[in-house]
Order: sequence, then C-alpha cells, then structure tokens
Amino acid sequence: MRKTVFPLLLFCAFFTCNVFAASDYETALKLYSRGEYKEAVRILDHYTEKTPEPSAYYLLGYAQYNLGRYKEANENFNNAFLIDPEFSPRLLLKQVEEIKAKEGKQARKETAEKKAPAKPVEKTAAKPETKPVQAAPKPSAPQ
Repeated sequence: MRKTVFPLLLFCAFFTCNVFAASDYETALKLYSRGEYKEAVRILDHYTEKTPEPSAYYLLGYAQYNLGRYKEANENFNNAFLIDPEFSPRLLLKQVEEIKAKEGKQARKETAEKKAPAKPVEKTAAKPETKPVQAAPKPSAPQ
C-alpha cells in the first residue's frame, strides 16, 4: 500500500506546483504587458527559482531592463541562453503583444460602453380617459 501511495502523492505535489507555477508565469506576462514591471520582477524572481525556463529569465530581464536595472537584466538574459543556447525571444515577444492587443480590445470595448449614450426610454404619457362623445341631436325640421 505504501509503495503506491507515496509515488501518487509525489506526482500530485509535482503536478500542483507546476499548475501554480504556470499561472505565476502568465500573471507575470500580464503584469509586464501592463507596464507593472516591479510586480512582474517580484513574481518572476520566485518563479525562476522553482522553474528555470529560458522565457521566464528573459521576461525577468526585460522587466529589470525597463526598471533601469541593466546589470541584473543582462545576467538574466545570459541565464536564458545558458539554459537553452537555441532560445529565441520571438515567442515571448509575441505572447506579450497578444496580451497587449487582447487587453487593448477589452479596454476599448469598456470605453465604448461607457461613452455610448443611453438608449432613451420612451415615456408614454398617460392618455386621459376619454368617453365616447355623443353626437349632438340633429335640429328638427321646421314645421
């Protein structure tokens, strides 16, 4: 029993960590796309400790570069290439652009909804209750 439970627990722990780590990376990508570089650096520092991926190091380098932390940025660019000498930041840049475009569309949609004039509500005035008008009696012919 123990022989099957331990590997199963180990697998579940590993899988759970990777799921949360992936969401950390996606969160960092979104933050970077919005220009929130400090927060992106904070998340990516922790992420790269757990999951050393070239794209994460490169994104961390970009965020640090935008904060003027050039030496650290250069170290992380180098780390990306040490892990994978064939790494190309093209995919990373494409991901950032897609997020910016998606968030830009969402922002434009929200702005348009705010600016759109409210549809006028037709108010129908209560019509006064009318009673049928009786025709005036015809004058009788002179006799």
